[in-house]
Amino acid sequence: MRRLRLLLVALLLPLALGSGGARPGVVLQPTWVMTELDARGEASAAYAVNERGDVVGTSQDPGGVAVSGSRDDPRVVVWRRDGRMTVIGRTHIDLRPVLLLNDRGQVVWKEPGVGWMLWQDGKERKLGWIGARAMNERGQIVGSSLREGRFHAVLWENGRLRDLGLLPGHVFSEATSINDSGAVVGTSLRAAPGSATRAVLWRAKTMRDLGVLPGFDPSSSDCVASQINRRGQVLGYCTDDRRLHAFLWNPSMRDLRVGTRAIYPDALNDRAQVVGTLRVSGNLHPFLWVNGKLTDLGTLGGELTHAWPTAINTRGQVIGVSGPAPAGRGHAFVWEDGVMTDLAPTAAVSQAVDMNDEGQIVGWIATGGGRTRAVLWTRSSN
Repeated sequence: MRRLRLLLVALLLPLALGSGGARPGVVLQPTWVMTELDARGEASAAYAVNERGDVVGTSQDPGGVAVSGSRDDPRVVVWRRDGRMTVIGRTHIDLRPVLLLNDRGQVVWKEPGVGWMLWQDGKERKLGWIGARAMNERGQIVGSSLREGRFHAVLWENGRLRDLGLLPGHVFSEATSINDSGAVVGTSLRAAPGSATRAVLWRAKTMRDLGVLPGFDPSSSDCVASQINRRGQVLGYCTDDRRLHAFLWNPSMRDLRVGTRAIYPDALNDRAQVVGTLRVSGNLHPFLWVNGKLTDLGTLGGELTHAWPTAINTRGQVIGVSGPAPAGRGHAFVWEDGVMTDLAPTAAVSQAVDMNDEGQIVGWIATGGGRTRAVLWTRSSN
């Protein structure tokens, strides 16, 4: 897959909006053009973009209320690169709905009262109740499903649901990511007493415990695998009562800590570049890890003293949000070549959610009155 999306940090749509405006010290680069994707809906947001430039998101029906707090379930929509908008279903009101999109134009979402659905070229297919978490370019979907009273990691392919199983002595498992070769990662939970979570890899119908980082006690530490890239490298973390350390596995665990700095891992690309978050003087900062070197990406400055990443593409461009608090409202940013740029300096609130390898960025902006608009940022040809 071209890049892997953030799964561990929720993106919050605003319940109340502040005033916007450019701020002193913010770097503005006129090379980014913002396009509103939905002029008809009362409120909308974009959540994923593929390499063809297709975008998937949600749109509130005209006459409804804002995305947050509406009684009506929003529409699931696909915006084509040529500007066409297609309504493909509805999803639950959620601060961060799971909407999966691949380069074939396949979309996965959860339809209220129906369950998980797959859409492609105008045709829908029921997937059942699989708790979908990720989809690859072959249309394989992973997540979890209730099997004999316990949740098991599952793989859906061509209409068949395969139970990926549990580690011996464990009671729960969940698959969180899959690459284009069909390798799957996730977690498995051991039964009490002394319950612990293990990072696992399913490949060629075998299940492997990835172990724990050196210095962590296997009997009392939890390890989680969140993402796997095309090269089979796995991103995750191990934690105990005192610490949390990110790891990169292939074929053994490497601690991503540099000196005393241990980042929380957020996203991984196919070049083994990792973005994560770390506290700096009490504020959250995004960090880029490359071959054992950590780079502080900073914040947008002014009152926006915190920042956190949401995605990284294979070119090493990073997107995220910079705000006055560790989570919630803020301004969308893109970081490249050492410079962080505010993508919507005049908006009250903005959010950058996903990005493709061409550098197309999708998310939403707040336009006032609690309304949001799905937007696409692209580079100007000038």
